[in-house]
Amino acid sequence: MSAIGAPPAAATHARDPLSLRILYAALAYDYGDTERGRSFEHWNFYDSLRRMGHEVIYFDYPSLLAKLGKRSMNLALWDVVSKERPDLLFFVPFNDEMNPRVLERITKETSTVTAAWFCDDHWRFDGLTTLYAPCMDWSVTTADSALPKYAAMGYERVIKSQWGCNHWLYTPSVHAPEYDVSFIGMAHGNRPQIIERLLEAGVNMAVRGTGWPGGRLPQATAIEVMSRSRICLNLSNASTPDQEGLAQQIKGRHFEIPACGAMQLTDAVAGLDEYFVDGEEAVVASSADELVAKARHYLANSDERDAIAQAGRNRALAEHTYERRFSDIFTRIRADDPKAAGWGTRFRPLSPVRDVRLASHHARVGYPSTSIIILNHNGREHIENCLDSIISLTDTPYELIVIDNGSKDGSVEYLREVDIDNMTLIENPVNLG
Repeated sequence: MSAIGAPPAAATHARDPLSLRILYAALAYDYGDTERGRSFEHWNFYDSLRRMGHEVIYFDYPSLLAKLGKRSMNLALWDVVSKERPDLLFFVPFNDEMNPRVLERITKETSTVTAAWFCDDHWRFDGLTTLYAPCMDWSVTTADSALPKYAAMGYERVIKSQWGCNHWLYTPSVHAPEYDVSFIGMAHGNRPQIIERLLEAGVNMAVRGTGWPGGRLPQATAIEVMSRSRICLNLSNASTPDQEGLAQQIKGRHFEIPACGAMQLTDAVAGLDEYFVDGEEAVVASSADELVAKARHYLANSDERDAIAQAGRNRALAEHTYERRFSDIFTRIRADDPKAAGWGTRFRPLSPVRDVRLASHHARVGYPSTSIIILNHNGREHIENCLDSIISLTDTPYELIVIDNGSKDGSVEYLREVDIDNMTLIENPVNLG
């Protein structure tokens, strides 16, 4: 591994003029923990960029940090920029893993445009954004409240964007709804009290996530639950149990729920009216009592509920996909950054809006035209990556056969818990080769 040396020469690689070569530096796993499965960033940012046709080079810096140490991981980032000469370094900060000096050298001494998406500017601006924004060509924020802070530090290249949905993954189900009301999220703040109020009022609910009985759901199962719910409840991060006013910040869930085809019942969030019309594309409640009343009303009035769900989905697909978010961001960078002059004159057209409905979010079902066979021996991380790839990339009906040969690294336990409808697990107690 080379040390930080002379800056790389200008990019000369041949590429599709309608796509970018993107060095994607973000968490591959939720909070960097492989036991928690793939991260939000993986399923939404990485998957969307890849499906948009961009060439994406994955730099999972938390995993590399654990293997190499901080200094060597940062040197590895420079080496990748030097060798791959990406058009864009897209960085999603987590903590202080990245060396600001390395990021600054990439920004100032290479032809690579650098951009960071700051996920928590509403509460982590001081310490995280102030650490990394000055090192980057561009910063992306979802927080209106952060814009004056960027201005105060003299930083002009900030793009106000917003969370969205990966419309390739978050889709409705062809099956009839199974749940009246569902809530998927962590059991913190005043959420347990709100859920208890709904249950006491006789609302039939499915509640899953960290801290609830049954625990956290795998990605595909969470989408399945949302897509088979008549109403999806969206509770923000209210912090005190006795808080009646529920106003908080916009989150990804505000866009994922309508993409799945369910009616969204959400607490009051500042700025949400810029993205959905209350009573037409989503339903907003300002107190726990109003949540109960509106849940009862829309469960009893299916025509109203279904109309709001469809209108919300139409709006989400038309305006709030990550494909559109990234397209808008890249268009702004290309227009205002001389380093992006080589990006070409246009990107791929946005994919047409289609009302895709899946029979299963674990696999495309039907009579299998493809059999996928995976042999495994002590490949816990590898097998998880394989299954993630198969679920997200395979469009034809398939059957999945996994043969485990005497694994002792937790692979078998993981495979037993995987919720894939058309997977067969064959367990051999010893390694048969």
